[in-house]
Amino acid sequence: MRCAIYARVSVADAEHRELTSITAQIEACQQFIASRRGLGWVLAGPAHVDEGVSAATLQRPGLRALLAAIRQDKIDVVAVHRLDRLSRSLFDLSDLLPLFAVQGVKLVSVTQPIDTHTPNGRLSLNILTSFAEFEREIVGERTRDKLAATRRLGRWQGNGTPLGYEVDHEQRLVVAPQDADQVREIFLRYLAFDTMAELMAWIGKRGITTKRWRTRSGKTRGGQPMDRTTVYRILNNRMYIGEAFFHDEWHSGIYPPIIDLEQWRSVQEKLAQRARRKGIPNEGRSPLEFPLLGKCCYALKIPQIF
Repeated sequence: MRCAIYARVSVADAEHRELTSITAQIEACQQFIASRRGLGWVLAGPAHVDEGVSAATLQRPGLRALLAAIRQDKIDVVAVHRLDRLSRSLFDLSDLLPLFAVQGVKLVSVTQPIDTHTPNGRLSLNILTSFAEFEREIVGERTRDKLAATRRLGRWQGNGTPLGYEVDHEQRLVVAPQDADQVREIFLRYLAFDTMAELMAWIGKRGITTKRWRTRSGKTRGGQPMDRTTVYRILNNRMYIGEAFFHDEWHSGIYPPIIDLEQWRSVQEKLAQRARRKGIPNEGRSPLEFPLLGKCCYALKIPQIF
């Protein structure tokens, strides 16, 4: 029985301690495999590891390498320290288990009595995965509540701020005068110009770029030439009138505004007028607006010329 080990942690160990969570998982799996040496279990190669990667996605380098080895029929048993190291999602697990079953691969957990070759083991697997998914959803709900409370106080969470703003020492959004002037100019020029091409030419001539900011690791991001999508996002960003989005709706009076409400409404009206000129999408329209819908049309008969 060729055994492979899979280990994962959500956040990389920045302190580089002597015994990391990854190391503890691998050692526990190695001891578990060694205890079954009498049954013919042997370790087949180094462990497959994903460090600092969430279980919310299956697009993990270590997991993809493990699945590739399974498809190549190099593995008979996959050992994990706990089931949630492999996946916290019942839907993701439902994609992984059929692949294991087709290849005849057994999944075992060192700390949980799981054997996917038996009905009881599969039932235990589904129950444990359901609780793991429930835990992840609860964490997500708490995160959303924290984000909503932060935005309600006018504070900013994340890295880059919108063009025109910066963050003070209390994590509050404050107006960056120079960038804010560029935002105001974009709104004014949009109202003054007849076409978006004129506005884009003016932005390029002025050398206005996207917001430049630094990551926590000190890397510079942004500062790229603006395209139409970026400009439309600026023109539609309600943060510029002081609103913040949380609890699935926009709330006013949260951030310091850059654009006054009257100018904002004028820009939105012009955006809507241009959208109507370009045509209304068919999605959501009544079938009564299309009287020929479903009608047959006959091809024109063109006489052949010999």
